[in-house]
Amino acid sequence: MLSKGATELFYCILDDTDLNVNKDQSLRERKELMRQLSRQQSALSKARRLFIEDILKFDDYSEFKKEYLANFKCLKKELKDNIDKVMSIDEQRQLNHGSEIDIFSGNANLDIADKKHLVHLFPPEHINLLTGDVSFKSNPTLSKILETKKVV
Repeated sequence: MLSKGATELFYCILDDTDLNVNKDQSLRERKELMRQLSRQQSALSKARRLFIEDILKFDDYSEFKKEYLANFKCLKKELKDNIDKVMSIDEQRQLNHGSEIDIFSGNANLDIADKKHLVHLFPPEHINLLTGDVSFKSNPTLSKILETKKVV
């Protein structure tokens, strides 16, 4: 298992990469949605001004306003979804992560090359062929971030 310090570092790295990338992308999407809303409102103002000046006919203005309202409703829904997504990301950042991570729990899902790489990280020191017991050499680098799980 990862030691407590390594676990905290692991979560900080995950937070920084995944959450920040998702949040940045969502904030860019929000900015674009706000630009689109602003353009829509400007277009409606321009159409209203043209209608008042008798340049735009009532039927054309009514049709344009229907399109505007449909687009506006859709953009507002997208904006609300975006705000909810950013709030969800912020909530994920506040989650209290568990104190232990069993880094070997997912090894059944690894392919052969990954399993070989994992095995090479822990070279055996002694193998008892009669009992099947294996003792491993202590890797000083890994011992700084791993803790052994006590077997009862």
